[in-house]
Amino acid sequence: MNPSGLRGRPPHIDSRGDTPRGTPVPEFSRIVLAETLDEGGSSLDIEADESERSLLAERFGLAGLKTLTGAVRLTPQEGCALVRLEGAFRAEIVQTCVVSHEPMEASLEGSFERLYDIVPEPAEGSDDGNIDIDAEDPPEAAPEGKIDVGEAVAEQLALKINLFPRNPELSFADYSTDPDDGEKTESRGGPFAALAKLRKKPK
Repeated sequence: MNPSGLRGRPPHIDSRGDTPRGTPVPEFSRIVLAETLDEGGSSLDIEADESERSLLAERFGLAGLKTLTGAVRLTPQEGCALVRLEGAFRAEIVQTCVVSHEPMEASLEGSFERLYDIVPEPAEGSDDGNIDIDAEDPPEAAPEGKIDVGEAVAEQLALKINLFPRNPELSFADYSTDPDDGEKTESRGGPFAALAKLRKKPK
């Protein structure tokens, strides 16, 4: 899963798990210090443990998160004022079908890139309020030179999750939404039976 096929010296991960300025620690936090990166770039493989997967599943509304692995490469740019992240991830998730309410598994994977600004944040009040709508999206801030590659992977996973999962093997052949087919629908049961009863009630 190495996104670039290259590997440098493994970057330092802040074992304390401290986020900049005391912000809450995400469920899957892997903070890399920009100052420890090789000039030519550093690569890192990460994997969520059972506790982290449980918390992420709750965060994303999943019935379960069986596996989550990621591979990232961090490359300093412009004298380490910026750091480019290239990443890829794989996950095995469990969701609940919106039709049958039965559990269903899915495999997700993806790749992504991000750019981080390592330069200290400007002092308050320095923003003149002008916004250039034609400008490219600015780099993400990385206060104190801390880049949370675990949270980056988690956010990309969230973008891949189907918000309305339905079992592809599910057939609607046994159901009918025809108002004149109420008795047939009732006899078969299913989620449209109650609707058929309501349509048959006299006004």
